[in-house]
Amino acid sequence: MDACTRRSSRRAVERSHFVGDREGRSVSALDVPLLFPLLLGLCLASASAPRDPDAPYPRVRAVTPLVRSLIADTAARSLTVRELLARLAGSDVIVHVELTGSAQIPTARTKLVAAVSGVRFLRIAINAGVPFADLAPLLAHELQHVLEIAEEPGAVSEAGVRQLYDRIGRARGGDRYETDAAQQVEWVVRRELSRVAKIGG
Repeated sequence: MDACTRRSSRRAVERSHFVGDREGRSVSALDVPLLFPLLLGLCLASASAPRDPDAPYPRVRAVTPLVRSLIADTAARSLTVRELLARLAGSDVIVHVELTGSAQIPTARTKLVAAVSGVRFLRIAINAGVPFADLAPLLAHELQHVLEIAEEPGAVSEAGVRQLYDRIGRARGGDRYETDAAQQVEWVVRRELSRVAKIGG
C-alpha cells in the first residue's frame, strides 16, 4: 500500500459515521415507531423461519445473494471478521445485512429494529455506491457495532441503545454515535485485506 493509499484509508476510518452527516455511518436506535407492528411481524417470521443449512453464520443474515457473497468473502479473508461472527453466534441478536441506495445512508448504518421474546433484531445497511474496496471494511465496522449492542443486555430499546453509546461512544447529535472499537476494527480489517491481496497478487 503506497503512502497515498494509506492516507486515503486512514481518512475513511476517521471520517464521521453518522446518519445526517455528509459521509455518515451510524449506530441508530429504533426510529420507526409507526412501522413497529409490521416490523414485529417480519421479525417473528424471520426468527421462526427454517434455517438455511448452508448458512455458516446463522445470526448474520444476508438480504440478497450479493450480500451473502460479501459476508462469506470478507470472513474468508479476515480473521477479525471471523472472530466477530463467532462471538455473535453465541448472542441473542439476529442482524440482517443489506446494500442500499438510500441517500440517508451515505456509507453505512447499524440500527436496532426490535427486541421481542429474548431476541434482538438489528439491521446493517451499507450504501451500494461506496467504493468496492470499502464494502468489506464497512461490514466489519458495523459488525463491531452489532457486537457492542449484543454484549449490552440493556440495549433492547431506543433508550437502552442511547445509554450504551453515551457510555462507550461519542455522540454526534440525536441518535448518532461512533466508537473507537469500531474504527479500530475497520482499520485492522483494511490491513488484513491488503495483506491478503498482496499475497494473492
